[in-house]
Amino acid sequence: MEDEIIKLGANPGKIKLSFFGVDTGEFSPPHRSEGLRQRLGISDAPAVISTRGLSLIYNVETLIKAIPLVLKEVPPAKFIVAGEGNQRNYLESLSQRLGVSDSVKFVGRIPHNEISQYLASSDVYVSTSLSDGVPNSLLEAMASGLAPVLTDIAANRLWIKDE
Repeated sequence: MEDEIIKLGANPGKIKLSFFGVDTGEFSPPHRSEGLRQRLGISDAPAVISTRGLSLIYNVETLIKAIPLVLKEVPPAKFIVAGEGNQRNYLESLSQRLGVSDSVKFVGRIPHNEISQYLASSDVYVSTSLSDGVPNSLLEAMASGLAPVLTDIAANRLWIKDE
């Protein structure tokens, strides 16, 4: 992130990065909520979750378009798409046009005190964001023990190394 700011012309001596934290007591891998998984219709299926907003900057369209490819490899996979935004109707319609709506559950905005339950009930976290600062949702997912699948943006490279 610092490198990106310097490329924009900032004085390196004046840059100070501050990071948010995650309450690992709340977001450590607890037991799955089987009741939540049943309510979501994902029971024993591998679950992929996205907790980003449903606006253009979060690029959830890319996730929806990737679902048919994932289902070819992992047919029982289920996708939980959380958040609200001006793209919701379009994304729901896109999932229907692609024939994957039975594998996708749009759950709307999840209250913060319930996010940890949703993450604990999932296996993989996806963020297809085009830009970000400090992706707190990524930190929560990682603290919950989820495997992250992310776009290659500066904010994500601070936390994930491709080796």
